[in-house]
Amino acid sequence: MVSVARLPRDIQHRLKQQAMAPVWKLDVAGRRTVEKKEETKKKIGRSPDSMDAMNLAYLPYDVLPIPDIPRRETRSLDPVERQQRYGSAAGRRGLFGRTS
Repeated sequence: MVSVARLPRDIQHRLKQQAMAPVWKLDVAGRRTVEKKEETKKKIGRSPDSMDAMNLAYLPYDVLPIPDIPRRETRSLDPVERQQRYGSAAGRRGLFGRTS
């Protein structure tokens, strides 16, 4: 349900060429398999980057799972609090006569 009618004709032509170039066939399990991107590149003489970009731009947001990234503990920028909590780097390494 995306219209490319307002794009310049040369871009419409390029998108159509890139969209129509890949060939698919059925595998032994009856699934559709699309030819490798390298084969499409040979066919059209360039990478189908424009069509890739359009596909990604209009990909439904719920198709790809968003990984849950754990949040790191925020560190205080207050030097006194950092010193009390973590000690000094020199102190942790046993420099200047201190041991940890």
